Amino acid sequence: MSLAEKPPSKHIWQESLTAAEKITQVRISPITRVYLVHTIDQYMTDNSLCDHKPLGQQWLEAQTGMNDQVIQNIGDRCLIISSIFPEKASSRNTDNAFYCQIGQNAYRLLAKQSSQIQTRKVIFHELSTQFLPIAHTLSYMRHN
Repeated sequence: MSLAEKPPSKHIWQESLTAAEKITQVRISPITRVYLVHTIDQYMTDNSLCDHKPLGQQWLEAQTGMNDQVIQNIGDRCLIISSIFPEKASSRNTDNAFYCQIGQNAYRLLAKQSSQIQTRKVIFHELSTQFLPIAHTLSYMRHN
């Protein structure tokens, strides 16, 4: 069953992520793994993944307003699109690397925000510094 057919439970996302980590040999911390499972589950049931104004425009606007929730949403959407739904980037005539760069920068900004609690800073730091290996790992989930 592909990811596009029917969203499985968080338990299955957890199993899929663990299997993908073994295949790719990418180590994801337990707290970031929980965050990823929650994020994947959220976006698999949310039909508005790309029903927003362009992410580049949102990214520019978010930086001026510094709204942490909007920045987190941008990082999460970029991670999901670049790893699990790269065809969404292609359908918008956008290079997948663009989504990776914006997502990585969004997580980096969140990791540096003093308003974030320490646990979230650790998660966002890992997502920013390991964005590409994590995206690569998530892409394996798409095919299994």
